[in-house]
Amino acid sequence: MISIVIHFLIIIFSYLIIISSSEVSVEDRDKWYSLVKWIDENDGYVNPKLELSTGSDPSWKIRGVFATAPIEEDETLVLIPPELRFCYDYTCDVIEALAEEIRLLAKESFWWPYLSLLEDHDVDLPSWWTEEELELLSGLYPTDWTRHAEYFESECRNIDFSDPIDLRAVQLYQARSKVTEDGSEETCLIPVYDSINHGSLEDQNYVTFHGKRTIKLFSTQDIKAGAQLWNNYGQDDMGRLFRDYGYISSTYPKTWILVEKDDGSEISIQMESENKISSVIQGGGSDTYDTIVNLLSYVMNNEPAGIQQRSATMNPKRHALAVEYRKQYIQALEAAVEYMQPRKEKSEL
Repeated sequence: MISIVIHFLIIIFSYLIIISSSEVSVEDRDKWYSLVKWIDENDGYVNPKLELSTGSDPSWKIRGVFATAPIEEDETLVLIPPELRFCYDYTCDVIEALAEEIRLLAKESFWWPYLSLLEDHDVDLPSWWTEEELELLSGLYPTDWTRHAEYFESECRNIDFSDPIDLRAVQLYQARSKVTEDGSEETCLIPVYDSINHGSLEDQNYVTFHGKRTIKLFSTQDIKAGAQLWNNYGQDDMGRLFRDYGYISSTYPKTWILVEKDDGSEISIQMESENKISSVIQGGGSDTYDTIVNLLSYVMNNEPAGIQQRSATMNPKRHALAVEYRKQYIQALEAAVEYMQPRKEKSEL
């Protein structure tokens, strides 16, 4: 009995330490509790050891799902019943319905406990940057920064992309939606699940079970207090993550596709740290080294004027993101050149 009490006190103490050090406002915590209560009232479940915050690491700025106390392997983390999945058969239907719900007053929308938190997610995809801001990304992979804007504007004719709420719904859909794997092939927004950030396959610490329209998440390992839950979005290249989800990962390892050649092949690397490659460069063929050197020279010699001096018409946050992405892209190119140079010299002997 004493050991049980001690174990309980340790959990409570760990929880209080994490709560006191995690970056989450009183308003955000109240919204999280309201969401958990709403899920519980509708036959769902959220493990009480989870919280939506930015965690205790001051260098991590992106909100995600964190453990506030130790979680054991195979614990149930989340259960979302069919009634709490925001699902439609077609992409544009999801977006239109989401925009309509956002426009409703809090008390009028059944979904508000979920939407009030979803609305706070910081999503700003390069597809909808201004031409001046997109110029900051010129010469960098990928080159199709506006692909999502082009797709949605051609497919969703009932969406007004000049309307801030419609545009917000589009970006939330792109960054947070999921096609179900239960055979229905619906496109859904799923509470809690869609707040879990991307990590490498090695980092992913839970498994998702798709029942009959029910989503269940289980831990696949012991998770320490303060640790974040990680999902893997499939496309883990830094450029595609930035283009598709609007953020630049600060964790390693990082995969970079440096360039896509005319024949469709890609030159890619994996970075173990800021200046160190941890895996062999893939793709590119015998001219890989020359391709990377030429690309590095082009990027360095064609820096947009706005990188060094932000104009008054640029969004400050977008400018900062573009500067950071360009910096990391150049670091990856430089590391690739350093990695390949001795191999190039050896092959020429």
